[in-house]
Amino acid sequence: ITASGEEIDGQSGILGQAGPTVGNSSYGTLYATGGTMRFDTADLDYMESQGTIYNVILHEMAHVIGYGSLWDYNGLYTDGTGEYTGANALAEYQAEFDPNATYIPIELDGGEGTQDAHWDEDWAGGSTELMTGWLNGTPFISNTTLAQFEDLGYIVDFESLVSVNDGADLT
Repeated sequence: ITASGEEIDGQSGILGQAGPTVGNSSYGTLYATGGTMRFDTADLDYMESQGTIYNVILHEMAHVIGYGSLWDYNGLYTDGTGEYTGANALAEYQAEFDPNATYIPIELDGGEGTQDAHWDEDWAGGSTELMTGWLNGTPFISNTTLAQFEDLGYIVDFESLVSVNDGADLT
């Protein structure tokens, strides 16, 4: 993953942008093997002073390895529908937030890079989940987010994960 500070849109708009740049296909699944992250230079000092830069980096790294950026390629989401249907994430979403859900709501608002690539800001998991489109409060990572990586073909060991939700120091 390459990362850079660049002028994007000035202060308090887009904090960062990221996605895969190269990938490989294995058994019908497209995996990212490289990517890039860009952080708005107008926001870097503020994010660092507010203690949010770590969460923004983590959020953008998730996009590099496929969150929101490889869903369509892997048959997990069709742009514009607002309905993520990957089986692992949907099962976790039902267990965590809404037992009757038939899909996970995807953000359809915001501009390019926000819509179709994040959990909806009003989803049952709340607006402070790390992978909604806007940074709100103290983020947490839901099992739904982790399970979408299973949908993307990654192996996720839920038992061995250090949880940011438990106040662990991940720096």
